[in-house]
Amino acid sequence: RLHYQANQQGISMEEYYIYVLFQHDHKNFDIRTKRNSVMDLFLHCGMEPKGKMAFLSRTEGIILFRARGEVSLERKQISAVLAEFQSKMSRKFEGMEWTFAVSYEPRRLSEIRLCVEKGRKTLKIGRVAFPDTKVLDYEDLGILTWLDIPDEELKLLLEDFSTLMHAEKNRELLHT
Repeated sequence: RLHYQANQQGISMEEYYIYVLFQHDHKNFDIRTKRNSVMDLFLHCGMEPKGKMAFLSRTEGIILFRARGEVSLERKQISAVLAEFQSKMSRKFEGMEWTFAVSYEPRRLSEIRLCVEKGRKTLKIGRVAFPDTKVLDYEDLGILTWLDIPDEELKLLLEDFSTLMHAEKNRELLHT
């Protein structure tokens, strides 16, 4: 089934991709019902042919960027195009928060399950650690990605972390 869907989208099973998972915050809104509108926004951000998009559920989707070759993008370009897409999605679907999780580690399509789980973890931790950031990078989460902390405890930990970050003498230590 995965091979068939990949072929329909023009996605190679052998190529490496940068994975971006995105979600919105309204459980009652099914993004798949607005497929055409979302795809138009996707195209107007200049993501085709560099990126391909698919919907995974009512609240989330995935974008794949080729990691190598003539249509691949650099990290800065991916960040810029995602920021533009996020902004357009927020304007189009007012009152909804759209958050993106990027992992720049190239993976094949056969590893998509791992990439989706990594993206979900990035969104879960990143929304608490960086509440104002809408495009989250897995690498920016550092040691937090190794921990499996319940949400409430994570919030408390990050409050303490934030307090420590205000003192200059603690920043370098915490960053390390």
